[in-house]
Amino acid sequence: MSTVKLYNDNPPSTAFHYCYGKNKRNADGSVPSPKNNSYQNIDNGGWYLPGIRELERALTEHYLIFPDFKGNFYWSASAAKNVVLNSYGARNRARATKIIINGTDVDYAESGSENRDDDYTGPDGIKGRAERKEYFRVRAFYKLPR
Repeated sequence: MSTVKLYNDNPPSTAFHYCYGKNKRNADGSVPSPKNNSYQNIDNGGWYLPGIRELERALTEHYLIFPDFKGNFYWSASAAKNVVLNSYGARNRARATKIIINGTDVDYAESGSENRDDDYTGPDGIKGRAERKEYFRVRAFYKLPR
């Protein structure tokens, strides 16, 4: 896998900006001219931040292939539940997850409770409803062109 320089010397500020930067660039890192840029057409495929269920499935299915999946939280594109309003879309929280291995059982960190039971408690914790200011890893997914 190649590394593409996205933004001068600074890392992107959000996962959205990371995926947007990857989608805007050619494989060599150059930015295409606006009339040749097919980024706006979803049928062309592209990089995106997965939702929580897609991320949980990928982590649990592929943790043996990618050892860095073990023990690290990853952000999803899913908003956390606002426990006061009892609806999804908490402004300052999002859903993250990680692999949890207990003997031969493989599971993931929960993040979608209707109360504060799934609040993130630290890197060694097993809950992923976290404040957006936390520093977690990002695993961008790629959608193949149609």
